[in-house]
Amino acid sequence: MEDYWHRRHLADACATTEQAVGEDSPVRYFEAVVEGVVPIPTGDLADWLDTPCDAVVLPAFEANRLRLEGTGYEGRLTEYAAKLLTRSERADEDMVFGAAIWPCHDPGEIERHIDRRIAAYAEQAAALERAGFDFLHIFDMQDLSEGRAALLAAREATHLPVIVSVSCDEDGMVGEADVMACLAVCQGIGCAAFGLSCYNRPDVVEEQLARLYPYAAVPLFAKLDAYEQDGFEKNLMSPGRFAAHVRGCLESGATSVFTGAGAVAEYAQLAGIELAGFSECQITAGPKDEAAILSATSREAHFIDPLLDISEPLFVDTGLDEAIYDIEQSGVDAVKIHLREVDDIELFSESLYMLSLPLCLSADDLTLFERAAMLYPGRALYDGTCDFEEEKLRPILEKYGIIEL
Repeated sequence: MEDYWHRRHLADACATTEQAVGEDSPVRYFEAVVEGVVPIPTGDLADWLDTPCDAVVLPAFEANRLRLEGTGYEGRLTEYAAKLLTRSERADEDMVFGAAIWPCHDPGEIERHIDRRIAAYAEQAAALERAGFDFLHIFDMQDLSEGRAALLAAREATHLPVIVSVSCDEDGMVGEADVMACLAVCQGIGCAAFGLSCYNRPDVVEEQLARLYPYAAVPLFAKLDAYEQDGFEKNLMSPGRFAAHVRGCLESGATSVFTGAGAVAEYAQLAGIELAGFSECQITAGPKDEAAILSATSREAHFIDPLLDISEPLFVDTGLDEAIYDIEQSGVDAVKIHLREVDDIELFSESLYMLSLPLCLSADDLTLFERAAMLYPGRALYDGTCDFEEEKLRPILEKYGIIEL
C-alpha cells in the first residue's frame, strides 16, 4: 500500500463507541466484540460494497492494555483484533480495511508515562497487524502529545501504513496545538496521510485543508459527517449538500474523503461521483511550497530558514525555565538545549512547556539525545555539532522527524 493514499479514495469511517453500544464505554464495546454480543457497527457492509467506497475503518479505539487494566481483558487484544476484522464479513477483495486507534488518554499524563503509553499503543497496533488489517488510523486525535505517542508506537511496532486524523475546532486548534503544528510533527514522523475533521463544521475542514495544502508533504484527507451546525442545532445535510462539501474539500487539497456519522450509502454514491470527476488542476488551494521547512513546538508551527540564528546551548539545571524565557527574548530563532547526564531528563521534560521557539537538541551521548527526542512533543532541529556516529544517528533523526540543518 505504499502509494495507496496518493490516489483518490472514498472510505467509510467507523461508527463511534456510543453508536455501537449505547454509551461511551470503550471497555463495554471491547467486551461486546470479544463475546459476540453486538455486530460490528459499520452498517450493512453489503450496502457499502455497492458504493464507490474502497476502504472501511473499523473501531479498535481504546482497546489497549492501559485502558483495559483491571477488566480481565488485558490479555485478549489479539483475539479482539481478529474478531473485529473477521466479523466485518470481508467479502470484497478490492476493499481494504483499516483499524482506528483512538489516542484519548489524559494528555497531562502523557509525558510522565510516555514509555507505558507507547508500549500499550505498540501492543495494540501489533495485534491489529497480526489480525490482517491493511492500515492503521490514528483517529481524531485531540492532543498532539498523545497522538504523537500513538503514531510513534504504530510506526515502530508494525509495517503497516499509518494515517492520522485530527479533530480541530473552528479556529484550527487541536487542544492547545495549531493544526499546522500537528501536520509538521506527524508528517515528520512518517504518517502515510494526514486528515481533518471538525464537529459538524465541514466549512472549517475546507478552510483548514486549504491552509495546510501548500506545506503538506503527505496526502491530505477530509473526514466529513453528514451533519452541519446551525446555531445551537445540529441538522442532517441533504446528500446533495454533503456532495458539495466533498467537492469543497477536494478543491482545498484533499486527496481522499472519509464519510462519517449520518453519511449512509446514498451520500457515499454522490461523494464518489465528485471524486471520480475531480482532477488536480481544479485544486484552488496552494500553490505548493516545496522549499518550506516546517518545524513545530507542542503548540505552534515554525517555518525554518536553514541559516537561522540558534542560541548558545542552555545546560539543564534548576534554572532552565528562566533561562529559556530569557534566551527567547534575546532575538534568536531557535533555542538549543544540551543534556549532559541522565538526571537532566526529568528537568528537561518539565521545562518543555516554556518553549515557544523551535528546539535544537544537543547531548553528550546518543542515548540522552534519543530520550530527549522521544519526550519532546514537537518537531525538533539538529545542527550537527554533536560527535555522534552517522549510522547510529540517522535512524533516530528519521524516527522522530528531526530536521537536520
